[in-house]
Amino acid sequence: MEVVKDIFDAFSERLRSPFLGSILLAFAFWNWQVLWFMLFADVPVADRIAYFDAHTDGWQLYLYPILSGVAFAVFMPWLRYAGAEIAKHPNARLKQLQSDEARERRIAHIQASIAEEEAKSDLKVAQFKMALAEEEARIAFDAAVAETKAHREQELIEDKKRLDEAREVGVEEELQETRKKAENLKDEAADKDLAIQAEKIGELPFAVLMLRLAADTDDGELTHKNGSLIITQNHTYRKELVASDFRQKTDLQEAFNQLAAMSLFLKLKNGTYRITKRGFDVLDYISANTEDLENA
Repeated sequence: MEVVKDIFDAFSERLRSPFLGSILLAFAFWNWQVLWFMLFADVPVADRIAYFDAHTDGWQLYLYPILSGVAFAVFMPWLRYAGAEIAKHPNARLKQLQSDEARERRIAHIQASIAEEEAKSDLKVAQFKMALAEEEARIAFDAAVAETKAHREQELIEDKKRLDEAREVGVEEELQETRKKAENLKDEAADKDLAIQAEKIGELPFAVLMLRLAADTDDGELTHKNGSLIITQNHTYRKELVASDFRQKTDLQEAFNQLAAMSLFLKLKNGTYRITKRGFDVLDYISANTEDLENA
């Protein structure tokens, strides 16, 4: 088997030889009809051989195949070269066109990628701007809310301040009104008290006279002794009134006691009596009401 394989490999190597292969191809070209008949004709073998001998000769079997095979083997590279030269420019143009087309496809792909990246970048920028705008809007809204709240709080503070001021003014006015009413009530009470005291001393004998005499003296002092009413005038003492009986003496003493009890007279250590401010007020009240009665 190894011998057969070696023979087959050697035969295959010979067939791959340019000259031998070309000669065999030329032999098949010149004798193809004979070979076809020998292989596929449905006739006896003797007829095939007879046909082969009748249609072949030395030129056809040897000379033509060898010459044409050698010529083909020699000129085949030149034919290939000529074909390559002829096809070089179209091939170069074809390659250039293919290269240009591939380059255009790459450029288009790159441009599409760039456009896609730009679109993505624009989308990201738009999203960022939108987020920034939303954040600015939120900040502006929060600032507006804070400003409104601060303004409202300021208004509330000012309203409270005005209310407090109004209350203070109202309280002050009420206080002044109360004070005024209190003063009026006090004046009314004082007037009423003056009226009561004036009415009371009007019922006492010598009381009004004693107030007037004390008011007309230099030091507002007077006293009584042994039923006589004594006043001070220019640092001298003089009798102004002398009681004629025991009843007048008693009335005179009672008048001194009542005037001192009503704080119209102040009893001094030396036993004299001095008219007080209250005494002057009662005397003025009596004088005013006496004038009103006289005018009426």
